[in-house]
Amino acid sequence: MAKLSVAAFSSVSGSLVAGQPTESLVLDFASGAVETAVLDVSNVRFVRLCADAPCLYETGVSPTVSAASRYLPANTVEVFRLDPGNRIRVAAAAE
Repeated sequence: MAKLSVAAFSSVSGSLVAGQPTESLVLDFASGAVETAVLDVSNVRFVRLCADAPCLYETGVSPTVSAASRYLPANTVEVFRLDPGNRIRVAAAAE
């Protein structure tokens, strides 16, 4: 089963997240399955994503994944700011 690793950080140094993650979790996703990550965003400012299979993801208060969503190739790291109250939703990308 495909997995998305999510690591949350409270600070960033330059273009790198700094220190140990304040929270980490792994989402399992497969073709047709959609998973949502809910993080304790009171300490989260930045999120690092890495998936072992291509996926699509969205962020927001109530995100919906579609064919137009952000694409994350397999084994690629992406870091971005996550606003308080937002969630991450992921689904397998069509191959």
